[in-house]
Amino acid sequence: MKPTGIVRRIDELGRVVIPKEIRRTMHIREGAPLEIFTDSDGVMFKKYSPVEEIAHLASAFAEAANRATGMAIAVCDLDCVIAAAGIPKKEVLQKPVSHEICELYDRRSAFEAKTGDACIKLLQDGACEVLYALPIISDGSLLGCIAAVKRSQNDLIGELCKKVLTIGATFLGTQI
Repeated sequence: MKPTGIVRRIDELGRVVIPKEIRRTMHIREGAPLEIFTDSDGVMFKKYSPVEEIAHLASAFAEAANRATGMAIAVCDLDCVIAAAGIPKKEVLQKPVSHEICELYDRRSAFEAKTGDACIKLLQDGACEVLYALPIISDGSLLGCIAAVKRSQNDLIGELCKKVLTIGATFLGTQI
């Protein structure tokens, strides 16, 4: 952990305010779940990702979807890619998602790249173009997304891939 130089007091109800600058840079939204860790040095808050708990299922689904459709598949929680197939894992796993993906989360809607339109980026560093993405929702809570990623200029999203990703988003949403 690195110090921020910011000090906050705990109020009479035991609450502490996380400064806006930290919330913005760490992509912590109002209502976001935080996991609390303690050790002999103090207390640490970490963004909680229920999707990480089912990362093995997300990984298995990404592999199956890749084999069934031939498309590169990525599964993301609200912050980063947690599973991938058809693209080098070391290039995408645990990498932060782009602001465009965060906007998709805010809209809670699917994204489909139309012929001739620009694709949105999957990663914050601008890598990986998304052809199709669906939010993963469980009991009304947004958990992340599942996306078909462009590997070549000739990649197009087909109806089979859309249906497979819809099944994947629904399945992963029910596993939380």
